[in-house]
Amino acid sequence: MKKKELEMRLQALQAKFPRPDPGLEQYLTPPKMVADMLFDAFLLGDIGGKEVIDLGCGTGTFAMGAYLLGANVTGVDVDPEALEVARSINPKIAYICADVADFYPERRWDTSIQNPPFGSQRRGADRPFIAKSAEIAKTLYTIHLDKSADFIRGQIFRLGGRITHEKGYKFPIPYTYDHHKKEVERIDVKMFRVMWNV
Repeated sequence: MKKKELEMRLQALQAKFPRPDPGLEQYLTPPKMVADMLFDAFLLGDIGGKEVIDLGCGTGTFAMGAYLLGANVTGVDVDPEALEVARSINPKIAYICADVADFYPERRWDTSIQNPPFGSQRRGADRPFIAKSAEIAKTLYTIHLDKSADFIRGQIFRLGGRITHEKGYKFPIPYTYDHHKKEVERIDVKMFRVMWNV
């Protein structure tokens, strides 16, 4: 599958959150960005035929993309309504309702992919996601605010990770919650690929 085809399929499959929660910073990751990240991961051997987990999967866009590229996928999210939507789109993906911080599986995955909360509403909300991926996966793909990139690099280093790739994106945040001021605000984010010492 080519990257453009993956993007088009994700565009058709992506579903909105039934009731977006501002505390969870629930925003849809643009299919073009998801396809770009996953295709890079696929080319690096981190998706096809691998065990992949999507932490904070929401309605499942990353999980679905990884599945379409040949991964065996698990999605984890604290919002049961979002998981209902995800399951309705692809029941072949294993979805688990759990808070990432309280998720203690008895297994590991090859690759963890995540777009955690940026910490705009609750400072440090993204930290448990990084820490959890260090516990359960060999490789991590994670998105964070560009302005917090130095802090994220430090956290990854302290947890024993090695950053192999970084890539910048413009992330569109549409008017969703009462505290939003613009119809769409585009913020600078950074994707990190991390190899954990396992």
